[in-house]
Amino acid sequence: MRCPAGQQVALAMPAQRTALRMYVNGRLAMAQGRPGRSAAEAQPAIGQRAVLTDTFACPLRITVHISSYEHRAGGFVRPPIAGPLEVLAPDFKQRLALDTILLGAYRC
Repeated sequence: MRCPAGQQVALAMPAQRTALRMYVNGRLAMAQGRPGRSAAEAQPAIGQRAVLTDTFACPLRITVHISSYEHRAGGFVRPPIAGPLEVLAPDFKQRLALDTILLGAYRC
């Protein structure tokens, strides 16, 4: 991701129902479930879980290892959102609260 050198950027990963590991600049930034080479090896995320990463220095080299064998149950359908941590954090907390409310409503 191209951004001004030296700028610090965080990533907000919306909840995904899949197995993935996301690396930023060669460092593990977040993991969800356990990706595998086959459906038998992969273990998708059990529940909805959104993640807000630490900040990383620009430019960002983002690599995602994903195994979407559970695509019908969700899959990797929402992209991560990049921005300054102070901008992403309030929105992240609001989305997390809304997702929790909606998830509870769907299960009733």
